[in-house]
Amino acid sequence: MIKSIYTKREKFILIGLTGKIGSGCTTSALFLSQTIANHNLRDIQLDDNSSDNKRKKIIIDKFYRTNWKSFSIIRASDIITGSSKL
Repeated sequence: MIKSIYTKREKFILIGLTGKIGSGCTTSALFLSQTIANHNLRDIQLDDNSSDNKRKKIIIDKFYRTNWKSFSIIRASDIITGSSKL
């Protein structure tokens, strides 16, 4: 499995999350593995008095909603136990 992942390394992003117990790594990993529908983000509305910061947030939100792709979670234990099969 690992060899097949590395042969395609130009098409994926690998993010390593480390931290002490309770630091939020698991929560962050779960968020990154969810679809947009699961994120429950509210829509941002513009009006005539909207600030530049609000306009920037809308640009970021539009990019996020257009380009989001869920990540797959690979835990260290998956790699350690799977490495004997290589």
